Amino acid sequence: MELAPIRVNAVHPGVIGESPSWRDKDLTTVIARTLTRRLATMRDIVAAVAFLLRNRSVHGIDCGWQLV
Repeated sequence: MELAPIRVNAVHPGVIGESPSWRDKDLTTVIARTLTRRLATMRDIVAAVAFLLRNRSVHGIDCGWQLV
């Protein structure tokens, strides 16, 4: 309420498999620990951000791809 009408959302996806930082690393263990058994892609991140920007009713959301 203190920031109204400004909306605040966050996206923190963790390991992005397509990232050059992770390209040559063995991510088998990381993938096995994700709920979807796959790493997030840039397309996933763009879709999440686009959704948050388009839907003006969404606020206070933490879009994180967490490891279990």
